[in-house]
Amino acid sequence: MIDLNLNQTVFVKLTKFGRDIALRDDKTRPEDLNGYSKWQLWELMGTFGQWAYLGAPLVMLRSLNKERTMKRINVDLDISMPDHEVRDRTKQMPNGDYATKICKKCGSYWQQPDGDWKTAEIVTICKECFEDRNSNNEHFI
Repeated sequence: MIDLNLNQTVFVKLTKFGRDIALRDDKTRPEDLNGYSKWQLWELMGTFGQWAYLGAPLVMLRSLNKERTMKRINVDLDISMPDHEVRDRTKQMPNGDYATKICKKCGSYWQQPDGDWKTAEIVTICKECFEDRNSNNEHFI
Protein backbone atom coordinates (compact mmCIF):
# COMPACT_ATOMS: atom_id res chain seq x y z
CA MET A 1 0.00 0.00 0.00
CA ILE A 2 1.21 3.52 -0.78
CA ASP A 3 0.44 6.30 1.70
CA LEU A 4 -0.80 9.40 -0.10
CA ASN A 5 -1.62 12.86 1.13
CA LEU A 6 -3.73 15.20 -1.00
CA ASN A 7 -1.14 17.94 -0.42
CA GLN A 8 1.64 15.71 -1.74
CA THR A 9 3.57 17.02 -4.74
CA VAL A 10 3.56 14.82 -7.82
CA PHE A 11 5.28 15.19 -11.18
CA VAL A 12 3.37 14.17 -14.29
CA LYS A 13 3.96 14.26 -18.02
CA LEU A 14 0.79 15.55 -19.66
CA THR A 15 -0.36 14.47 -23.09
CA LYS A 16 -1.33 17.13 -25.66
CA PHE A 17 -4.93 16.57 -24.59
CA GLY A 18 -3.96 17.10 -20.92
CA ARG A 19 -2.06 20.30 -21.73
CA ASP A 20 -5.08 21.57 -23.69
CA ILE A 21 -7.35 20.96 -20.66
CA ALA A 22 -4.91 22.72 -18.31
CA LEU A 23 -4.66 25.66 -20.73
CA ARG A 24 -8.46 25.85 -21.10
CA ASP A 25 -8.90 25.89 -17.31
CA ASP A 26 -5.98 28.34 -16.86
CA LYS A 27 -4.10 25.74 -14.76
CA THR A 28 -0.89 25.38 -16.77
CA ARG A 29 2.40 24.53 -15.06
CA PRO A 30 5.94 25.00 -16.31
CA GLU A 31 7.52 21.80 -17.63
CA ASP A 32 11.07 20.63 -17.00
CA LEU A 33 13.40 19.56 -19.82
CA ASN A 34 11.84 16.07 -19.83
CA GLY A 35 8.28 17.45 -20.11
CA TYR A 36 7.20 16.86 -16.48
CA SER A 37 5.12 19.42 -14.58
CA LYS A 38 4.72 19.75 -10.81
CA TRP A 39 1.29 19.58 -9.13
CA GLN A 40 -0.20 19.07 -5.72
CA LEU A 41 -2.29 15.90 -5.83
CA TRP A 42 -5.54 17.73 -5.00
CA GLU A 43 -4.97 20.20 -7.87
CA LEU A 44 -4.27 17.37 -10.29
CA MET A 45 -7.42 15.54 -9.21
CA GLY A 46 -9.51 18.69 -9.45
CA THR A 47 -8.26 19.54 -12.92
CA PHE A 48 -8.32 16.08 -14.50
CA GLY A 49 -10.77 14.13 -12.29
CA GLN A 50 -13.55 14.15 -14.86
CA TRP A 51 -11.16 12.35 -17.25
CA ALA A 52 -10.39 9.52 -14.79
CA TYR A 53 -12.58 6.71 -16.08
CA LEU A 54 -12.05 3.53 -18.08
CA GLY A 55 -11.69 4.37 -21.76
CA ALA A 56 -11.16 8.10 -21.22
CA PRO A 57 -8.60 9.89 -23.37
CA LEU A 58 -5.22 9.96 -21.60
CA VAL A 59 -4.38 13.25 -19.93
CA MET A 60 -0.99 12.15 -18.56
CA LEU A 61 1.56 9.49 -19.38
CA ARG A 62 2.97 8.55 -15.98
CA SER A 63 3.69 9.94 -12.56
CA LEU A 64 6.89 10.37 -10.57
CA ASN A 65 5.01 10.04 -7.31
CA LYS A 66 7.04 9.34 -4.17
CA GLU A 67 9.91 6.94 -4.74
CA ARG A 68 9.88 4.97 -7.94
CA THR A 69 12.13 2.09 -8.79
CA MET A 70 13.57 1.59 -12.24
CA LYS A 71 15.14 -1.79 -12.86
CA ARG A 72 18.27 -1.92 -14.95
CA ILE A 73 17.70 -1.12 -18.58
CA ASN A 74 21.19 -0.70 -20.01
CA VAL A 75 23.11 0.32 -16.92
CA ASP A 76 26.13 -1.93 -16.75
CA LEU A 77 27.48 -1.58 -13.22
CA ASP A 78 30.14 -3.50 -11.37
CA ILE A 79 30.53 -3.79 -7.60
CA SER A 80 34.19 -2.69 -7.88
CA MET A 81 33.28 0.41 -9.91
CA PRO A 82 34.11 3.76 -8.21
CA ASP A 83 31.10 5.68 -6.90
CA HIS A 84 31.60 8.68 -9.21
CA GLU A 85 31.45 6.38 -12.27
CA VAL A 86 28.28 4.68 -10.95
CA ARG A 87 26.65 8.11 -10.56
CA ASP A 88 27.79 9.24 -14.02
CA ARG A 89 26.36 6.13 -15.71
CA THR A 90 23.08 6.44 -13.80
CA LYS A 91 22.71 10.10 -14.80
CA GLN A 92 22.67 9.02 -18.45
CA MET A 93 19.60 6.81 -17.86
CA PRO A 94 15.94 7.98 -18.11
CA ASN A 95 15.35 10.38 -15.21
CA GLY A 96 18.67 9.23 -13.72
CA ASP A 97 19.40 12.80 -12.68
CA TYR A 98 16.66 12.39 -10.00
CA ALA A 99 18.35 9.31 -8.47
CA THR A 100 18.43 9.02 -4.67
CA LYS A 101 19.84 5.48 -4.33
CA ILE A 102 21.74 3.24 -6.76
CA CYS A 103 22.39 -0.51 -6.44
CA LYS A 104 25.71 -1.71 -7.88
CA LYS A 105 24.59 -5.34 -7.94
CA CYS A 106 21.47 -5.09 -10.13
CA GLY A 107 21.83 -1.60 -11.64
CA SER A 108 18.50 -0.44 -10.20
CA TYR A 109 18.06 3.11 -9.06
CA TRP A 110 15.41 4.86 -7.04
CA GLN A 111 14.36 8.40 -7.70
CA GLN A 112 12.37 11.21 -6.19
CA PRO A 113 11.29 14.46 -7.83
CA ASP A 114 13.78 16.37 -5.64
CA GLY A 115 16.53 13.73 -5.94
CA ASP A 116 20.03 14.60 -7.12
CA TRP A 117 22.30 12.03 -8.78
CA LYS A 118 25.40 13.81 -7.42
CA THR A 119 24.45 12.90 -3.83
CA ALA A 120 22.65 9.58 -4.48
CA GLU A 121 23.37 6.84 -1.94
CA ILE A 122 25.26 3.94 -3.51
CA VAL A 123 24.72 0.43 -2.12
CA THR A 124 26.45 -2.84 -2.96
CA ILE A 125 23.22 -4.83 -2.64
CA CYS A 126 19.70 -3.40 -2.33
CA LYS A 127 16.76 -4.78 -0.38
CA GLU A 128 15.21 -6.19 -3.57
CA CYS A 129 18.44 -8.03 -4.53
CA PHE A 130 18.71 -9.43 -1.02
CA GLU A 131 15.08 -10.59 -1.03
CA ASP A 132 15.39 -12.05 -4.54
CA ARG A 133 18.55 -13.91 -3.57
CA ASN A 134 16.83 -15.36 -0.49
CA SER A 135 13.52 -16.27 -2.10
CA ASN A 136 12.47 -19.29 -4.12
CA ASN A 137 11.26 -17.12 -6.99
CA GLU A 138 13.34 -17.50 -10.12
CA HIS A 139 12.05 -14.41 -11.92
CA PHE A 140 12.99 -10.74 -11.80
CA ILE A 141 10.41 -8.04 -12.33
